[in-house]
Amino acid sequence: MDIAIIGLAGKFPMADNAMEFFEKLSKGYDAVRMFSQERLTATSLPLDRKYIPLAFMEDIEKFDYSFFNISKAEAEQMDPRQRIMLEVVYHLIEDAGYPLEKISGSKTSVFLGDTRLDYYHHATHLDPLLQIGNMNAVMAGRISRYFNLRGRSVMIDTSCSSSLVALIHACEDIILGNATMAIAGAINLNLFPNEDNEGMMDIAAPEGKAKPFSAEANGTGGGEASACVLLKPLGMARVDQDKIYAVIKGFAINQDAGLSASLTAPDAVA
Repeated sequence: MDIAIIGLAGKFPMADNAMEFFEKLSKGYDAVRMFSQERLTATSLPLDRKYIPLAFMEDIEKFDYSFFNISKAEAEQMDPRQRIMLEVVYHLIEDAGYPLEKISGSKTSVFLGDTRLDYYHHATHLDPLLQIGNMNAVMAGRISRYFNLRGRSVMIDTSCSSSLVALIHACEDIILGNATMAIAGAINLNLFPNEDNEGMMDIAAPEGKAKPFSAEANGTGGGEASACVLLKPLGMARVDQDKIYAVIKGFAINQDAGLSASLTAPDAVA
């Protein structure tokens, strides 16, 4: 079964939506930069230290809690990843051209890439709402609850491939008839950037830039982003006259198992 992508949305470094991000990419824009003073002052991080460059997003602390029927007290205890994901999924449904009341109660699944929630490290005292707002397993459930989506709601952690595996499970859920539509996506933020490459497995470039295909490449880069796609069977999407961005015609997952030299190394034959 071919699967259609009928909606997409996201928030990226220096781009508030997917179209802005595409335009910046097409122009070769480089979003890797130092941690901004504006974002730094909105945290509890030391102001006198120099952090490694990354592709940082801005305004991650801003959230219209009343729009999502969330109290200010609860919103303050929520990891910004949960807040941003609510916003991105709202824009995703909007981008697909669906009013919220039409998708409410639908057999729509949610598969999100697992992420590290560490916002609670900023807290100075323990609050009961802090646990829910910083529990990874809650993120997909919060999306399903707010938009009243009745399909499966699952977080998936396969390290670097989490969002792709989430996409595959979303496709499989549709193919198996468990869902009429599915949301797949992920988010990554770096709320506590390193002052050097410590804790980066010695693979990060000192200046934060990966420089692919260059003789000057000296490590990986990192960044922040949140993105989601809305999936639907291609035949149904055509009948419903949905906007179709792309068609997924196949997918696969494998494990190198004992074919690689170590747990983190790729399969030498592949």
